[in-house]
Amino acid sequence: MTLSIACPEGTVQGGGDQGRALGVLAAFRGELHRCFSKRPDALAELADAVLCKPDRVHMLAELSLVPECRRGHGAVYDAVNSGRVQIARLRRSLAALPFPAWADGRIRLAADVSNWLRPDAETSPDRLFCHTYARGKGNAQMIPGWPYSVVAALEPGRTSWTLPLDAVRLGPADDATEVTAAQVREVVARIIEAGHWHDGAVIDSQSVKAAETVASGSRGYDAGKKVNGRKRHIAVDTIGLLLTVLVTAAGIQDRDGARPLLWNLRKAFPKVKLAWADGGYAGKLVSWARNKLRLTVEIVKRPDDLHTFKVLPRLWVVERTLAWITRSRRTIRDYERLPAHHETMVHWSMIIIMSRRLSKPAKAHRPQAA
Repeated sequence: MTLSIACPEGTVQGGGDQGRALGVLAAFRGELHRCFSKRPDALAELADAVLCKPDRVHMLAELSLVPECRRGHGAVYDAVNSGRVQIARLRRSLAALPFPAWADGRIRLAADVSNWLRPDAETSPDRLFCHTYARGKGNAQMIPGWPYSVVAALEPGRTSWTLPLDAVRLGPADDATEVTAAQVREVVARIIEAGHWHDGAVIDSQSVKAAETVASGSRGYDAGKKVNGRKRHIAVDTIGLLLTVLVTAAGIQDRDGARPLLWNLRKAFPKVKLAWADGGYAGKLVSWARNKLRLTVEIVKRPDDLHTFKVLPRLWVVERTLAWITRSRRTIRDYERLPAHHETMVHWSMIIIMSRRLSKPAKAHRPQAA
């Protein structure tokens, strides 16, 4: 196994200087050498020879002629036959590398099954017949080889498959779909373990009309929405489940109500390091959350030239949760005398939704007609 990994300056987390990129490469090179449990020096030189050879490698003896390999062809064969690689450690090392930076902050993975054709390896076990397209229609061939399921992290632009994360060889009895699904689950688990994924929250507010039972001291007028009542500020996770809620008068600005909301969120969920919000929360709230709560508030801006409806990234999750809450008859408007009572009703509304999801029976699969 040989790896060719490049760290462009823009992909290094925390800065784009060349020195930091070279430091990341040097650290990974040392970790890669520690992944070789047997014949480490010979395997490292062999990997450098494969990467530095200007043309295709036809046989192992050619690698001994490359300047980066300081060993004879006998030592090269011995490294391949007797060398050992700690595959689990190598996979964890790959998952710990800086991932390509996308504009929206997401990590994009790609999975594919590629055939490594080896018709000349008659003595190699578990070879399969791989379907290969040829020139002309109907000229496909079945050539002996090994299919490999590969998972890689994509980056923006044309050069996409630059960070391989895992490769699994498919055996004769393996199902490609099941192997790839299990492989992707394991890759995602290693990415989370490496710290690339952080708990996030989405915040937003909604003004609702208040009934005559609501006292005038706890209600207000939202001039933007033209609503006389109260405003509920909520924070949800990335799939829309409620984290915390705060009810204030409707006249309170979003950024003012967000301060106690984020304070309660940080206190109840200390692992949350990032929160998304719309343009109404821009301004001093961002610096206050960063300095006081060590919480990053990322503003999802609406395009200035947009005059039609468009689903904004991340924000649609909290908008959907607000729609779920208003489906309950008790929360379609505020009937409670105290704001804390309405907060309880919002929690009960989300409890009903989550309990129904948990108790929902699995759909029975209809038998297909013969």
